[in-house]
Amino acid sequence: MINKKDTILAIDDEKDILIGLEEALKDHYNILLAENGQEALQLIKKNDISVALLDYIMPGDNGLQTLRKIKELDPSIEIIMVTAISNDPNLAFELAKCGAFNYILKPFDIADILMNICRASERRSLIKISEGLIAQIENKSFIGECAQIKKIKQIAKDVANHDTNVLIEGETGTGKEILAKIIHESGERSSKPFIVVNCGGLNSQFLESELFGHEKGAFTGALEKRTGKFELANNGTLFLDELGNMPLDIQGKLLRVLETKKIERLGGSKSISVDVRFISATNINLKEEIAKGNFREDLYYRLNTIPIKIPPLRERNQDIMLLFNHFLAYYNKKYRRSFSFISPIAEKALTNYNWPGNVRELKHIVERIVSLNNSKKLKTNHLPIEIMVSTENDFPSNKQNTLKKMLQNIENRIIESTLQECNNNQAKAAKKLGIAPSTISEKIKALKKYEK
Repeated sequence: MINKKDTILAIDDEKDILIGLEEALKDHYNILLAENGQEALQLIKKNDISVALLDYIMPGDNGLQTLRKIKELDPSIEIIMVTAISNDPNLAFELAKCGAFNYILKPFDIADILMNICRASERRSLIKISEGLIAQIENKSFIGECAQIKKIKQIAKDVANHDTNVLIEGETGTGKEILAKIIHESGERSSKPFIVVNCGGLNSQFLESELFGHEKGAFTGALEKRTGKFELANNGTLFLDELGNMPLDIQGKLLRVLETKKIERLGGSKSISVDVRFISATNINLKEEIAKGNFREDLYYRLNTIPIKIPPLRERNQDIMLLFNHFLAYYNKKYRRSFSFISPIAEKALTNYNWPGNVRELKHIVERIVSLNNSKKLKTNHLPIEIMVSTENDFPSNKQNTLKKMLQNIENRIIESTLQECNNNQAKAAKKLGIAPSTISEKIKALKKYEK
């Protein structure tokens, strides 16, 4: 279906062709014109382009070079190449490899141009909708099916429509802020602000200014009035991240806000009422900090009305592949990849890894794998070395767990994965690994086990 709101960019060094395209398309789309690749890139920086009609032969950068630069600048733009070259069998392959939607031969028919634009525009819209839904799912749902996560989801649902203060505990990377957003967006304050304050990233004076705001001239460098996070979060939610690192003097002032629902800006004398729902998070044990004198016990009990503890990923083993597949689907869409199968050996390594960085580490590793590789099957040689060495029983915790032994196990995993990829063809696997067939034969014999 033609969408008049879509903007089409026509790129051709022949002005007559540009004028003809403009006349033919202006009743259906918003049209922009460029006579070369450089002009096109400038227009793309300033406009939301849906589809580009790109001439192949142009002075300066040719169509293929321009296509690559457009995709680097905005991968979402669908590109239709227009060319007079009809006898190059590699052209279609090269264009597809670089991300072109289709190519049309000159002289072209306007009806053909319109049909291709329509299809390309629809494809772009579907991809954007799909990416949006995946992002929405990622931001608004806490993924996991283990008993602990199911319980957390139920608590989050139960407290969403109440103003009860919530304290979320968990290691770095477990998803504390995501859970806080879910609670906020599931409740009556969802249309109001969700404001984040990192309590560990600022010293006492700057954190106080961040929270309460300040009047002009309140301290050296206060050149203008600043609204603080309490006011910005009014009627919404204030998320206090890294609560355990909040300085003691600020803890006392926060307690006062909790009791009175009022603040004063630094350097000001006017009392300002605030209606804020507090959700806090910490990755350190606050009871231990109370015992050390680093955290106020009265503040702890005010903020800890509803405690939620997110378990580390290593304690929810059954969720690892659920999360991995979720992020794999997300980044497949984002980077236009097609990973659809994870080898059993790779899956075993993933589930046995300790995940010290928790879900955040897993997400970043999936993005790294997908962005750097274009394959349908995810194998152990795609995984970082720290995951490859984690397979169960490979590294017994005794003095014989030497560097040589560890490296041998890594080598074994790479050989196994490559053989699987090559359907157990040793000659092909040896070529892929850059070693002699006799060498791989010897190494296969030396393997303690080999999973076909």
